[in-house]
Amino acid sequence: MVKQNLLSFLGSLIFFLIFWYLLEWPLYLVLVLTLILFFAIYFLITPKIKIGNVEVLDDQLNKELADLYQVLGKNVKRMEQNAKQIEDQEVAELANSLTGIGFSIYEYLDDHLQALSASRHFIEYYTTKSEEIIENYYELERVGVSTNKLQQVKAQTTEALGYLKQIFNQQRDSYHQQKYLNLELQTDLLEKTAQMGEEFKQEEQS
Repeated sequence: MVKQNLLSFLGSLIFFLIFWYLLEWPLYLVLVLTLILFFAIYFLITPKIKIGNVEVLDDQLNKELADLYQVLGKNVKRMEQNAKQIEDQEVAELANSLTGIGFSIYEYLDDHLQALSASRHFIEYYTTKSEEIIENYYELERVGVSTNKLQQVKAQTTEALGYLKQIFNQQRDSYHQQKYLNLELQTDLLEKTAQMGEEFKQEEQS
């Protein structure tokens, strides 16, 4: 911001000196034009960032929103990547369905930046937990834990993904109803499922 102010001031000062001292334009006119030029230069040289499909000024709030949007994109893409590699049909269908809803939310927020801030908790908590749970199940399949152990994880994973699918659907529907959900409750189910099977992985890898 200091850089923008300095460059705008210098540009305006040069304009003022040329048109008042050298060309001898009326002072009031030069002052008005100088002020307009200052803000024009400031606006043109202020860095802009892109959130979704919309360019916005690079202030602190919009930087936070851009970071939030990137978190959502990273999470749903990781969900998609891992869901496609899950072998169990039931878990794969749930994971892919959840991912599809996640992408529809991601695409909606491309053009509705005003909904990003109200979606912070959903993005930071629920999409992150979804990505962790899907990845956790895929990793357990990949390392080849025993059928009995994997069935234990599957039961809790399908329950968690079913719950998350309800949350994702509610979140998506809330945008179209112009009301945002209050999703402040964090469930033990999601926390435990995201970490479930760590000891199984260690056993298989040892």
